Amino acid sequence: MMQFDDTTQRPAIVNLENIFVARDLRHWKEELSTARVEMVFCYKLFSSIIEGSKVNSATKYHNILEKLAALKAATLLFEDRLQQLALQFEGYAECDDMQCDQYYMSNHLDFREKIEKHLLEYRQFKQKLLNGIQT
Repeated sequence: MMQFDDTTQRPAIVNLENIFVARDLRHWKEELSTARVEMVFCYKLFSSIIEGSKVNSATKYHNILEKLAALKAATLLFEDRLQQLALQFEGYAECDDMQCDQYYMSNHLDFREKIEKHLLEYRQFKQKLLNGIQT
């Protein structure tokens, strides 16, 4: 849908960077929220399995619990950092030079690299976990 400038009634220039950054922020928020819920569920599930398991299989489940706890802690940190980044990007609309624009985009790209690495690590762990349950 075409947007119009309120004062001139001409088509407005759409800042694609703003659109993509906003989309990334929403996507990451949803991904982190879903991952956190899944981690809590898995942690409770494996904790209950440990309570009723034999000693030799409990060690395997303790390792899973430790990894889940570490991933959850990292996820919570990313949620906090994402919230901070979203607040910072409110100032992005005020940029009027390339240096300012570069600052915000550099922060976004740095965060993207880190969060995507974290989400990939979680997805790989979850895949191993689910494959292990199937066997």
